[in-house]
Amino acid sequence: MNIASLLSRPFAHRGLHDLRKGVPENSMAAFRLAVDSGYAIELDVRLLGDGNVVVFHDATLDRMTSRTGYVLALNSGQLPSLSLLGTQETPPLLSDLLNMVRGRVPLYVEIKNGNRPGHLEQQVLSLLNQYFTQYGGSFAVASFNPLVLAWFQRKAPHLLRVQITGSSGLRGLWLPQRCAAINWPLIAFGQPHALSVALNVLGSPIVGAWRCQGKPVLTWTVRTQNDLERAKRFADAYVFEGLRP
Repeated sequence: MNIASLLSRPFAHRGLHDLRKGVPENSMAAFRLAVDSGYAIELDVRLLGDGNVVVFHDATLDRMTSRTGYVLALNSGQLPSLSLLGTQETPPLLSDLLNMVRGRVPLYVEIKNGNRPGHLEQQVLSLLNQYFTQYGGSFAVASFNPLVLAWFQRKAPHLLRVQITGSSGLRGLWLPQRCAAINWPLIAFGQPHALSVALNVLGSPIVGAWRCQGKPVLTWTVRTQNDLERAKRFADAYVFEGLRP
């Protein structure tokens, strides 16, 4: 799979969401808007209690819905009853998103797993293999957790892998995730094809050294014109929200 194709356009962060227009993050409406606008898509996936894979960022329902509790405690039959931020949108299954995109734009699939890899990764791998067979297209799996990337490197070395790292958002991360965010040698554990780093890490010598080896760097999250200029200067691709680059 071609890394240049993956990084050929900007990634809409959790889709092209705009709550003022009733389009919440990680919703089918946000993903359709991204596809229609020609942007690549960054999304987050988690495991449901029935073994299905849902597109959802948080571990709990509290921020995005009127419900409380863990996403892992849900089953897919309950998703249609969950309103995302008071809109008509509900959390989609990864399979629904893939069947809508149909290979038309690149996908950056962040695996939200702070534990040892296993069932979630196997389910994602199965869905992505089916997707590629049916539609083709370009996509990558990404994670803060180096064990997740190492799992994909062993089980599916043909898939593009992105190690997410940086100095932002370390609170609440599991120990190996923290290590990958602050201990650069551990980044190589999952043999990533690219790094995805926080904006405030761009321009550092070690990021520059990575790029000098011919390895690409993504950055997140671009929200202002100044952010955009910095991303274009120091990174090969970027994840954005709140603007139209």
